[in-house]
Amino acid sequence: MRLNAYLDYNHCFSYPRKSLPKSNYSITPINLRLIGLKVLFVCRANSRRSQAAAGIFNSISTKHTAMSAGLEVALEEREGLPIKQDNIDIMRSMGYDISGGVRKQLTKSMIDEADQVVWMLEKEKVPRYLSNSGKLVFMEVENPSDMNEVMRRDNILQVERKVKEFAASLEG
Repeated sequence: MRLNAYLDYNHCFSYPRKSLPKSNYSITPINLRLIGLKVLFVCRANSRRSQAAAGIFNSISTKHTAMSAGLEVALEEREGLPIKQDNIDIMRSMGYDISGGVRKQLTKSMIDEADQVVWMLEKEKVPRYLSNSGKLVFMEVENPSDMNEVMRRDNILQVERKVKEFAASLEG
């Protein structure tokens, strides 16, 4: 009998030996590609677009995982702050739960750990170390910060459509 190891987002752990049945077994290393890709969605403030994209992606993908970050979170001194309540409410009305999400600053280590980086900002803002990595995917979605509620909802619907297309491309 083969037993795979348990995988969370960043680490692999093997099951404790005492919890295994007494039989012939071996613990084999996990190939992360067999389990799925790590996808990183990036926007400016990590309060709307990338949070929505990661929430949608994680609820529809059975194989891959996503997280989100913002390019200017630390610049605005918003690291660890909750995401916008109106975004949580819009997502909830669409059947997605992103409550409890907090803003995270994009770091090089996040990019290094990701298999795909979905850039939701202007192309000229891509860091040099990412631009030639082969991980970069552009997803054009307008920044909703100056939009009214109806326009923000339409913006999230656009994110949902694009994320579903992206997820389907990974599955196929």
